[in-house]
Amino acid sequence: MTEQSLPACLTLSALSGCMGVLATAVLAYPDAQAKKGNEFGKCAQRVAVLLSLLFQLGIAGTSITATWYGPVSLVVPTSSSAQLLFNMLMFGVVLGLEKFTKDMRVGAYVVALAAILLPVVGPGIQEDQDIQALLMKIGSIIWSAILLASMCISGVGLAVSNMRRKRGVEQTSQMFAFNLIVQTTAAVVGTTVSKMFVLVEGAALGVSLAIWIISSLLLVYATVLQATTVSQAKFVPLSVGTKIT
Repeated sequence: MTEQSLPACLTLSALSGCMGVLATAVLAYPDAQAKKGNEFGKCAQRVAVLLSLLFQLGIAGTSITATWYGPVSLVVPTSSSAQLLFNMLMFGVVLGLEKFTKDMRVGAYVVALAAILLPVVGPGIQEDQDIQALLMKIGSIIWSAILLASMCISGVGLAVSNMRRKRGVEQTSQMFAFNLIVQTTAAVVGTTVSKMFVLVEGAALGVSLAIWIISSLLLVYATVLQATTVSQAKFVPLSVGTKIT
């Protein structure tokens, strides 16, 4: 088992959140320019997609490794808070694609401050946990089933809504809701099972890996659609709040 380290856990978690914004931004900017009549060439569009995929691989690597160094209850809030602040900087200041009101900015600062204080007043290093025993408790089983079912159902709903959108049917609200549920549940599920990679073996490891792959694929799909179908100024704060809750 990897030796626990809160500095490493928090740093990797913050990097994961920042790369989540970059994965969206490299797709959102060309789409915004195309809507203004400045469409990028095919080569540039392919590069944007490739960069987004690379950033999402970076998210996977940093978030998985972060769970090895510290508790999931620190990884998710830290990653989400970093994403919230960096999203405001990237889309509001650097790219100028979104406008963030004073209320939005204050809310982001409050959430970030809470995440900074969490290691002081919240969970710390957790050695020698029997994660299989914890997950076999009735409350854990019920909650895990709800998360997995919500992730799969919302994933199907997002795909169906996207197909209807391509046929010209208005699906803005539906895609916003489905995308929010997909990203929230997939992020929580994926982060939790990645913690198990170094704690379990055999069949449990195989199941964990399968669930992680499914959640990761859904996150990639949802992130691509997030970049072109929703307002980042509205979606990211709501997504972060839901994950932390």
